[in-house]
Amino acid sequence: MIRLYSVAQYTIQQIFSVIPEAQLIELLIKAGYKNAKKAVQAIVKKTTGLEFLEEVGESGEKVYAIVYKGVKLEDGSFEVVEHFIKKVFESKSYTKYLDEILEITLKRRAALAKWSSKFEKKFHKHFDGEIVPVPHNDGTIAYYRMVGAHNHAEIGRIFDLIEPLKKPVGFSFDNLPNDVPFKANVKMTVEGKEYIKKSTSTFFPKNWDIVRVKEEVALVYEQMIKENFKLRFNNNKYKCLNSDGAFEIQVEIDKFGNITNSYPLIN
Repeated sequence: MIRLYSVAQYTIQQIFSVIPEAQLIELLIKAGYKNAKKAVQAIVKKTTGLEFLEEVGESGEKVYAIVYKGVKLEDGSFEVVEHFIKKVFESKSYTKYLDEILEITLKRRAALAKWSSKFEKKFHKHFDGEIVPVPHNDGTIAYYRMVGAHNHAEIGRIFDLIEPLKKPVGFSFDNLPNDVPFKANVKMTVEGKEYIKKSTSTFFPKNWDIVRVKEEVALVYEQMIKENFKLRFNNNKYKCLNSDGAFEIQVEIDKFGNITNSYPLIN
């Protein structure tokens, strides 16, 4: 058996199990294959129809992308891409699985394009975490408290986690599995004063960037519109399953239809 350096070793083991060795050797010979990584990419494309792109992130770091039928299905770090490829090879039918992912991805993106304005007024201020005043009955300020903080991209910037995580049990932020929402206590320091949020914060999966989060939230919002859900109060709540049915997402909406907050529901 030929051994190659792999972008994801697990992936290559799976490829070897589904492509006869003679066919694999023929494939390698045809392309010359001085560059093992390109060989790996060619094999993956032949097997699944996937293409790999290497890109440079905003901070100059190397990021990877996976393209299927001309549509970028996933991008991010080595670990994010590897996780996606593993799920492809664990499926019973590569083509069926990828076609389903493609359909879901296009629906999410269409929903965000349609409802992106609903995030503009209030969403990020609360989602990213903020300190708000709590008034006395006469309107004067009694004290300040921390609220929101569901954006894991702002951990270490706007607020901090208080480890260990509440859920999933036994994990820290650094070793969280992909596609799993999590729950933790959080705190924020403003002008030298520390504020600890009374309730725990729930977070979308660590491997979801803010675009993916907003796509998922927009899809929930679209379902709410389809159901003709009435916005009767200043803070309305609507929930439904995320795009792959793994967990529920709750969205908070004001009476004008603005999305004010969102988070995964974790039992």
